[in-house]
Order: sequence, then structure tokens, then C-alpha cells
Amino acid sequence: MNYIKLSLIAWTAYVISYLGRMNFAALIPLIRESYSFSNTQIGLIASTLFLAYTIFQIPSGLLIDRFGIKYVFTLGCLLMAIGNLTIITWILPLMIVAQFVNGVGQSTGWSLMVKFTSQTEVKARAIGILSSAVPVGAFLSFVVASFLAEKIGINHAFIFPAFLLSVMAILSFYFLPAGRSDEISLGFVRRFIEDRNIAILPSFRFSSL
Repeated sequence: MNYIKLSLIAWTAYVISYLGRMNFAALIPLIRESYSFSNTQIGLIASTLFLAYTIFQIPSGLLIDRFGIKYVFTLGCLLMAIGNLTIITWILPLMIVAQFVNGVGQSTGWSLMVKFTSQTEVKARAIGILSSAVPVGAFLSFVVASFLAEKIGINHAFIFPAFLLSVMAILSFYFLPAGRSDEISLGFVRRFIEDRNIAILPSFRFSSL
């Protein structure tokens, strides 16, 4: 499969991941009104996803290096789908767990993008094109979640992304390249621990929560 087709799959995958990432945020007023959650509870549920996303960014990158793009991202899609389906239990502890699972899955998305573009000859152009999936995904996530919640119910704003993510898991497994390294670079791990500039990067993501 040529680069254009692979790029289209990767771009679509990241857009769909956003449908399952920002849907909760898009529906916070409606969820609070419908299920009587407090502001503190809503904040805890919403932030748990990004906490998991932050924690697992580096591990997901290492796993993609070791086991390959399609295997790790396929698993990521399934975790996102499970998270979206579990959240509609509307039971607070399960919703928190659901968002954590979703966040772990979401962490594989950007690792997919970085690994995929690192294997192309036009890295800057590729990352520029693929990064457009971020604003497109954010825009569509709010539109789709709001539309589904208004027309057929809140639950469907989570069921629909879960379905798309399940389909994306199948497509990713069959069409994305393995992109596998023979071994994890221990040099990187050592450099991460020793280099203050590299080690501080995750704190910026955490501080943005």
C-alpha cells in the first residue's frame, strides 16, 4: 500500500480517536443536568482521561517501537472503544475507570503519528498534513457528540465512536505497517532519565490538565 493510502488511514484513525476523546467534554452540561453529577465529579471524570494519556505517552511510544504500529494502535483502538462503552454505565467509579482506559488507548494515537512520519522521506510535510487531524477531530467530536445526544440520546454519543473505533481496530490491523524495531533503545531510556530537558517534557503535558 502506498504512502498516500497509509497516510489517509493514519489521518482518519486519529480523527476517529478524537470522536471518542472529546465527546464527554462536549456533553458536560447535558451530562451534569441528566445525571446530577457535581462539578467536582465531572472534573474528576474528565481529567482522568488526560491523566492516563499523559502517563502512557512515553510507554506507548516504546511499545510501538518494540511491537509495531499496527499491533499497539489496534489495541489502543479497542481500549478506546471499551472506555466509551463503559462510561455509559453512568456509575461514577466505573466512569473514572472508563476514562482511564480510554486515556491509555488515546496515548497510542500520537505515537502512531510520530512513528509513521519518522519512516517517511518527507517528515516535515507528513507531520504537517497528519497534524491537521487534531483540529478536524476536535471540531467533529463536538459536532457529532452534540448531534447524537440531541437527536437520539446521550448514550449514542459514546456508542457511535466505540463502533467506529472497533472498525478502525480491524482496519489498522490489516492495513497499517508493522513499523517494528528489533529492540527498544535502552540508550533512549538512559538519556531520558539523565537529560533534564527530555525528562521535563511530560510535566508540561501534565500541567495542561
